[in-house]
Amino acid sequence: MDFTKLTGYLDSLERRFGVPACDLSVRVRHEEVYRRSAGFSDAEKTKPVSPDDLYWVYSMTKVYTAAAALQFVEQGRLSLEDPVAKYLPPFAELMVKEGETIRPARETLRILHLFTMTGGFNYNFETGPVVETILAYGAALTSKELIDAFAREPLDFDPGAHYLYSVCIDILGRVVEVISGMALGEYFKKYIFGPLGAKDILFFPGEAQLARLSTQHKVDPDTGAVAVAGQSNLLSPLGAFESGGGGLAATLGDYMLLPDALANGGVGANGARILKPETIELMRKDWLTPVQRADFNKMKTEGVYSYGLGVRTHVGGGSAKSPLGEFGWDGAAGAYNLIDPENKLAAVYMQHVLGHGVAFEQIHPAIRDLIYEGMG
Repeated sequence: MDFTKLTGYLDSLERRFGVPACDLSVRVRHEEVYRRSAGFSDAEKTKPVSPDDLYWVYSMTKVYTAAAALQFVEQGRLSLEDPVAKYLPPFAELMVKEGETIRPARETLRILHLFTMTGGFNYNFETGPVVETILAYGAALTSKELIDAFAREPLDFDPGAHYLYSVCIDILGRVVEVISGMALGEYFKKYIFGPLGAKDILFFPGEAQLARLSTQHKVDPDTGAVAVAGQSNLLSPLGAFESGGGGLAATLGDYMLLPDALANGGVGANGARILKPETIELMRKDWLTPVQRADFNKMKTEGVYSYGLGVRTHVGGGSAKSPLGEFGWDGAAGAYNLIDPENKLAAVYMQHVLGHGVAFEQIHPAIRDLIYEGMG
């Protein structure tokens, strides 16, 4: 193995793209074969990046929520073909926008639609029902109230007609709560975090953990300058809502525990089984139709991925150096994970810069390819 190029690239990220802090770990068969951090975790640039730093991982939360729901699929307590209304009755009679009118949905919303972002929802938290609910409940807002509000907002299209990145996984997180009878964070702690030995991954960091939160930055959309932002999660105004789509904070090491398990047949380094190998195959299967994949490629323009059950999945057609079936996801502040069962390889990259489009367009693909170059 020779990761010289990868190290050089990570060390150049502040100069090239304004990334103040980053950290990358690569594991193969549960063993860390590469680790590199660069930059400083505080705005004053006095604290070098540390393994103890936490980051808001935002949409990388989706990998955990998908894994939790798939545990119920394994147990026969949830089917991909189940109507969502079986668990969430407000979703029984959905409406759909059609031009200037609204009509009843022609298709039943199913669990598969939530996993694959094909439910017809969007990511707009400023619609009438949602805003009214947020204002009514304030700090007491939970997933039940917020998710029920999404059922009152007309869909952008009939379930299954298109792909649209949205609150689908948040709704799936609420399904996990209903089946388990637990809050999502409680379920994660009992059935994923705890078994894997994770301690620094959670929805609402305490005071001591917030003190270790890497300074969050944001990109000025007009100038491209990177500046210090607030330390709150973008979803923090949503009260006590535990967002299965984007709410977790974590250290790199603790976040890594699930990707590492998924890369190794569903078993963590400590021997804890989270999912069966056949379930991981379902997770990384390409579930999109040609029409849906065309929608997906408007967002992920590299053209080598499609979408599985809550994750991107490598389907070929480009120059990516990872194998077919490599899967994972990323987060709003630029975090990224890669899971490769063929090579039993998992990688997690952390940065903390909101609005940083270059992370998704250039940094993540470059890190992926340089990992495989380094592996030889």
